[in-house]
Amino acid sequence: GVFVHKVSRRRTAPIREMFSFRKGMAALVETLTAAPGVRFRARCTATQLESRKIGWRVAGSSPGGEHVAQARHLVLSVPAAAAATLVHPLDHGLARLLRGIEYASMTVVHLAFDRCAVRHPLNGIGFLLPRAESAQLTGCQWISSLFPSRAPRGKVLLTCYVGGARAPETRDWDDGRCIDAAMASLGSLLGIDAAPERVWIDRHERGLPLYHGAYPRRLSAMAERLGHWPGLHLAANYWGGVSVRDRIASGYAVAQRIETSIGEPGVPWPLTAFRPLFAAAATRGSY
Repeated sequence: GVFVHKVSRRRTAPIREMFSFRKGMAALVETLTAAPGVRFRARCTATQLESRKIGWRVAGSSPGGEHVAQARHLVLSVPAAAAATLVHPLDHGLARLLRGIEYASMTVVHLAFDRCAVRHPLNGIGFLLPRAESAQLTGCQWISSLFPSRAPRGKVLLTCYVGGARAPETRDWDDGRCIDAAMASLGSLLGIDAAPERVWIDRHERGLPLYHGAYPRRLSAMAERLGHWPGLHLAANYWGGVSVRDRIASGYAVAQRIETSIGEPGVPWPLTAFRPLFAAAATRGSY
């Protein structure tokens, strides 16, 4: 995904700044939901869409009961399968195109070590393993080298990616086998012969949409179907890139289309809202 893109372009791309937040990337969502004019409803599942003469009606349910919302424009920023379920009663063709999007699963293994246990200087951002290596580990990011605040002094944090499109069998592996796959490569490549002090594992069954084959034609067909539903927009990682940077750009593009459609210039509140966030909460590294 985005990590592969960054490593592969490192030799030719200009120096840019990479950033995260002290409390994690969730800070982006928290800042948006706290901004003036935003109404955020958590743990509410959309169950039905209805096209109205002007706009859309969305029905949903939550532990607190049933909810209904109406809007002139509706943006579905959910996984393809979830979007397909919502639009199926309205447009079988669009639902079929969405369901046909393939994903690769990814297991992310975070490993903490004492610095003395890692012989490699970790003077970079990480590494990728080529397909020819026949390894289930696709890559590793040296998180504590990128962002020193992510690990205490004298410790290192490594994030390994197991699985992906080339190793779909790893989807069914238990935690122990995923850790073993990561350690098998780290031991020889980074000179690690000690067990990790701590391990965290995140599983993403549909982690990465696969932009392969006739994917451009699929997107064109989806855009054609959307043209029959004024005010309905799709904005998710299966359209326009998987990185956070891509998602932000996509969100702004959708917002601009909505602005143009309703003929009302928007107030750039996101810039104002994010200014203190970037000033006070960012931790930075270079790549």
